[in-house]
Amino acid sequence: RYSFELPWRQRLGTTIDADITGAALNALAPALLEDGVRSLVEEAVKSLATLVSESGYVSGFSGISSETNAFVLMGLVAVGINPEGVSQLSDGTQVNFARSKGDLVSALLSFKTGAGSFRHTLEGSGNSMATEQVLRALIALDRYKSTGKAYNFYSSEADSGSVKVYRSTTLSSEGFSPSGLLASTQKTTLASEAR
Repeated sequence: RYSFELPWRQRLGTTIDADITGAALNALAPALLEDGVRSLVEEAVKSLATLVSESGYVSGFSGISSETNAFVLMGLVAVGINPEGVSQLSDGTQVNFARSKGDLVSALLSFKTGAGSFRHTLEGSGNSMATEQVLRALIALDRYKSTGKAYNFYSSEADSGSVKVYRSTTLSSEGFSPSGLLASTQKTTLASEAR
């Protein structure tokens, strides 16, 4: 159950869902100048600042993960908030995402493996979903730093109507078989591993 006024706050006592809050900031970024939106966004930013550990990690419902830190970072830069330090809000309040042992960015980078991929959690091996989400966050951070302006990864000026559409000539809806596709993929993977 979610509150209408605070869509990013899951009402489980006083718990705030950092992933939903980061996603909500991205969604609200284009409407930041509309009546009442800035105050809701800044309330969410203040709430997120309370969740940052001394090492810069933000814990989600399933604990510390790279994806949670990535969503929070993307949400913050989408609304022009510095994920590595202090930002001043419209009411004069300052929020600081730097802590004594790190910030959101240093925490995010600590999930990197020796091979260059990123882990879901601090332990374990690289994970394709974690790597993709961290990459999005790092691109958003780079654009935010290079322009000095808010950057929303999910907005684009691209003309999707001009993108060429590719159609498969080997699969049709009548001949498509998920199990056949899976078997084909497994054969290709096994053949690749045998090399």
